[in-house]
Amino acid sequence: MYTLQHKVWQKPAKNESWDYMGYSSILAPGRMGDFRWPNTSTAIGVVVHQHNPHFSTNQLRSVRAPADVYKGLAGGLFRSVSNAPRKITAVTYRDLMARNFPDREWVMEPWLRQGESVMIWAASGVGKTMLTLTLAIAMAGGGSFAGWAAGRPRKVLLVDGEMHVQDLQERLKTLTRAVSGIDHDALADNLKIIARQGQAPDSGPFYDISCPNGQAQLLRRVDQEEAEVVFLDNYTTLSDSLADENDAVAFKPIMGLLLGFKQRNVSVMLVHHASKGGQAYRGSTALETTFEVIIGLKRPDDARPGNAHFRLEFGKFRQKGGASTQSRVFALADDHWIVSEDEDDTLTRILGALRSCRYGSQKEIAVALAIDPATVSRQLKRAVLDGCVTRRGIKEALGEATSGDPPGPEDDF
Repeated sequence: MYTLQHKVWQKPAKNESWDYMGYSSILAPGRMGDFRWPNTSTAIGVVVHQHNPHFSTNQLRSVRAPADVYKGLAGGLFRSVSNAPRKITAVTYRDLMARNFPDREWVMEPWLRQGESVMIWAASGVGKTMLTLTLAIAMAGGGSFAGWAAGRPRKVLLVDGEMHVQDLQERLKTLTRAVSGIDHDALADNLKIIARQGQAPDSGPFYDISCPNGQAQLLRRVDQEEAEVVFLDNYTTLSDSLADENDAVAFKPIMGLLLGFKQRNVSVMLVHHASKGGQAYRGSTALETTFEVIIGLKRPDDARPGNAHFRLEFGKFRQKGGASTQSRVFALADDHWIVSEDEDDTLTRILGALRSCRYGSQKEIAVALAIDPATVSRQLKRAVLDGCVTRRGIKEALGEATSGDPPGPEDDF
């Protein structure tokens, strides 16, 4: 397959034919050919990329007139991509209100929809790659885990900047068993991996998401693969030309790439490292502005070295949440994830609700926080034992919400 990337299409005068000036240069992939209509000064810049080395150049030489070009486009011989500046359009309020937008499908319910972007950050060795590989498997195979559901299989492109392909193979094989409800045939076809370590030494530079050329190459590959979800693992190893991750200005090209994914309605997940303390992502806060979802993975105090074990927190989340988007603890045991309630986070939220004096019973608190009533009771007992609150204080807070009415039986310790 050759790609004709043209800057200008201009219809020639009647009966005019192609001028073959510079024709030979079109046969070299990546070269610029200078085409002109006869007796005019109008130039058409053409860039040709060879996607299939076995494609016959005789077919290319058969192009003799604009009609042949359009025929080639229709037959799949060429793919046309315009480089001409496009007019920025506006829409009126009336037209916007009249448009019927299709519902955006869940890519991973309940926190990721089509065309949205996610950043997952963590310190080295916490388990961010194991989590992202599990998510890629679930999305490509239409599976579910940890209370999250992919809904249907999707085409997923995983771009890895550092891992050995054998390690990728072993981890994917293990993690496939950690996801339920997978369509294995769909997974086999839908998940495509582009690994830096799997490229030939003479293959040239790998994708650099921090420079315009690298971004353009990646977006073309996304279009070619018809990917619906793209994983970029990780920001540091895929940004060779980025001088300073802490520079907000230096990050702006990455924001442009993420916008390119949104315009294609492609969901993207960018994997990033934590700062030195492990409590925030590395680099400029400008990173945060373009993502719909930011997920932080923090190492628990009892985590064992070498194991994927982390506290998962949604630092930024624009959808209506629930129990599966609250802070939870994940631990990978052999070929399955153990997901448990984050006791510290749950207690903090319960005490905050209690001290707001907005709820008349433990049951109301449980409903408001989308947790089990028994959890509320257990956590409040723990808070009393730890000296965070007294029984009298709990009853007074609940009583104040009910204008002095005595607490109900579920509030009695």
